[in-house]
Amino acid sequence: MKSTILIVDDDKTNLNLIATILKDNYDIKIASNGKIALDILDKFHIDLILLDINMPEIDGYEVASRIKHIEKLKHIPYMFLTGKADEESIVKGFEYGAVDYLTKPIKIEELKQRVKTQIKVSKLQIKLLDKIKLINKKNELILQQEKRAVVSQMLDAVAHQWKQPLSVVMLLLQEIGMDCKYGQFDEKNAEKSIDEMKGQINHLLTTLDDFRSLFKPNNNIKPFIFNDMFNSVLELIKVDLCMDKIHVINNIKDELNIYACESEIKHIFINLIANTRNSYIDNEIEKRDIFIDYEEKENSYVILFQDYAGGIKKELLNDIFKSNVTGRASKGGTGVGLYISKVIVEKYNGNISVENKNGGACFSIELVKNLNLDPVK
Repeated sequence: MKSTILIVDDDKTNLNLIATILKDNYDIKIASNGKIALDILDKFHIDLILLDINMPEIDGYEVASRIKHIEKLKHIPYMFLTGKADEESIVKGFEYGAVDYLTKPIKIEELKQRVKTQIKVSKLQIKLLDKIKLINKKNELILQQEKRAVVSQMLDAVAHQWKQPLSVVMLLLQEIGMDCKYGQFDEKNAEKSIDEMKGQINHLLTTLDDFRSLFKPNNNIKPFIFNDMFNSVLELIKVDLCMDKIHVINNIKDELNIYACESEIKHIFINLIANTRNSYIDNEIEKRDIFIDYEEKENSYVILFQDYAGGIKKELLNDIFKSNVTGRASKGGTGVGLYISKVIVEKYNGNISVENKNGGACFSIELVKNLNLDPVK
């Protein structure tokens, strides 16, 4: 299929000459002024425009300018073919976006070769634009898939965080039922159970808001005392820790302050302790300790979380923070907890890593002392 060239010139002699030179290899459209040229461009597919400058009403520069401001035309290449041979006109022609500039009188072979070159370039440009459109379309599909995946991950994460308080509320309700059955339920026990359930339900209510803000800038970033946050975590899960005989030894000093959103950091340790609890139970380990400690660096704090629950499978160690990677797939594990923990830590320019040591897993959570500092490497 031949390429189509539009020749625009108010001189009929030039129009006929150029059309005669090119007609054997190209389909030719002609226009004797700028207005006709724009009408042709609106109705037909054109691969290249040969454009005179000196024309009545609408000159070549104005035609070029209008082409560049019309979305469906702006990618069509045009060459100025004119009698204006001075340097200023040539420079102006390229400033108006011309891909080439030829001067009259016409040199036949030069015209043929330059047109041939620009047609090749035009075809390559069209192929490139088509590929870019295809890539953009695929990227849009991928983006939509990623958005759906993130929503799914967020729902998994919320469910993951809700299991713990819901289990505690269920146990408290069972305890109330047993007390009522055996006549041991009094006002003091009722108030205690109600307060504990309120605490768990409050955690449920705040979880959704916390995760909604997880991928957004957070205005609730401020220093908080680590031990106050960590003790609130232990309070939320104390029933499970007691039932499963898990002992938490916290060696962090009371004055340690962390600069972040407290509720988000809380989610990290709820998840780590829940994972450790599952590992102790799955591996039937009787001595169940968790040690918390920290190291101070010049610009950051490293929180160390050590358990003795058998460690992470070697084949999973390098990918354990990726979404949906879990060592408990057969037991309902989603793998989303550590992924969300990584997202939270990196949100604060930090880093989270893990290694197997001392018969268990040791997590290192490094957080910068101030968010204005460079991210942890």
